[in-house]
Amino acid sequence: MIVFKLVRQYWRLIVVTAALVFIASVAVAVVSMPVYKGEALVMFAASDQSNETLALLNSRIGGLAPLAGISGDVGGGRAEAIATLKSRRLSTSFIQTNNMLPDLFPEHWNAEKEDWKVESASVPTMADAYERFDKDIRRVNEDRTTGMISVSILGPDRQKVAQWANGLVRAANDYLRNRAIDEAQKSVGFLEEQLAKTTILEVRQAMNDLVEAQISKAALANTRDDYA
Repeated sequence: MIVFKLVRQYWRLIVVTAALVFIASVAVAVVSMPVYKGEALVMFAASDQSNETLALLNSRIGGLAPLAGISGDVGGGRAEAIATLKSRRLSTSFIQTNNMLPDLFPEHWNAEKEDWKVESASVPTMADAYERFDKDIRRVNEDRTTGMISVSILGPDRQKVAQWANGLVRAANDYLRNRAIDEAQKSVGFLEEQLAKTTILEVRQAMNDLVEAQISKAALANTRDDYA
């Protein structure tokens, strides 16, 4: 009877204490959840010789190459690769392609029912997904000494983080390859138009060399898997 009276008298305290213990246990479980890192290394492929050749050809035609969208700046190309890996466009496309929303917001996802626990108005959006992916999941770093770019993905699933790291690099590689092909084709078209407007032999030869260089660039992008 004494115990019963004590329970009746202090039931609020007991309930609150039990709730706090439960919350603390959940917090410990979350904190102690293992976090794995999947990492992919990227060596930016570029030829110093080809860059020097483009610079020489550009000097022979009075700076026409930049107007054609041609650049031999390997540093700029590496910066473009890093920017692409960090970009919102690539990230959101990658998240959608791999159906990553449940993985990015496991606290809102019911794995058994394969549905969201929250109301439809509270379901995470792609903007929410990109913010979490950018801040907590994906890391892109450059080693300026070796020229290597590392892409890291953090998460509780060892296999998924490895797949996502490699997959993100492949997605960036495909994007840069397609962009290089498109830019090379546009450059060739521009140079051919300019070629028809000049009769100066030296300029025509330099333009022809630039056209050949851009055709080779497009062919290389088409045939090489690791374009970046």
